[in-house]
Formats: sequence, C-alpha cells, structure tokens
Amino acid sequence: MLSFNGKSELVEKTRIEHLHNLEYIIANCPGYVFWKDNNGCYIGCNNNFAKLLRLKESSEIIGKTDKELGFGRKKAEEFQRDDQEVMEAGTVKITEYEIPIQRHDGGFMIVRTEKSRLYDREGNIAGVLGVALDITDQKILEEKLIKEKEKAEILT
Repeated sequence: MLSFNGKSELVEKTRIEHLHNLEYIIANCPGYVFWKDNNGCYIGCNNNFAKLLRLKESSEIIGKTDKELGFGRKKAEEFQRDDQEVMEAGTVKITEYEIPIQRHDGGFMIVRTEKSRLYDREGNIAGVLGVALDITDQKILEEKLIKEKEKAEILT
C-alpha cells in the first residue's frame, strides 16, 4: 500500500512523464508549429519549423523575429499585422502565404497557416500560436487543372 508520500511521488512522476510526452509530441508534430510572444518574438517551435529555417536546434529561434529569420521586411510586416489581428480579435486566422523559402524545383514555398491566441496560465493573452502546412504541390496541381479546364472549354 502506498503511503501519502508515495502517492504524491507517483503523481509527480506521472506529471513529469506527461510533460515529456507533450514536449515530444509538439517537437515531432507534422507540419510547422510555432509560438510567439506579444512582441512578435518567437518563444518556441517544433523540429520541422526549425529545420525549414535551417536552424540546428529549435531553441535557436527563441527571441528572434520574422525579419531576423529571413522572411524579408514586407513579409515580416504582413506576419506581424496578422499576429496583431489574431491577438486583438481572438479569432483563428487562416491565411495562405508564399514565403521566401526556395524549393528543390526553384519555386517558392506556399503555406497555409492557422494562427490563434496563445494564453498564459492565468488566462492572459501571451501571444500567437501558429500551425502551417506546405501546400505548394496542391497549388501547382490546382493551376494545372485550371489551365487544362480552360483548354478544354476552348476546344468545345
């Protein structure tokens, strides 16, 4: 039989294991996961996002802004406007961006991003949580289908 002390040790051990599991899940989530503070500085990301940005470790993103990560001034300002809108309105914002990350085919990457508010433990708005997926291949296929449809309509 567990004593009170043994029970609290078991609860603490379970809590720590749970936190490690959550960290592992977030780090290895498919897609690109990131979170920023109220000032637009990154406070974390998953492994895929770090790899996309050519960072050795996800912790290298901490304290950096979109401009510092090579997105360019114009794109960084667009991201900041969207982040501000999400924090103010409290709604999820879904956006498609062409980002200045070159693909193997020479084109730029297109991502679909969903951003929502990030809250601290007290329920205060702490920043923005984002999840992005690479939709470049889908967009290329859509363009091809539109062109084929237009050709077919001309021939009929």
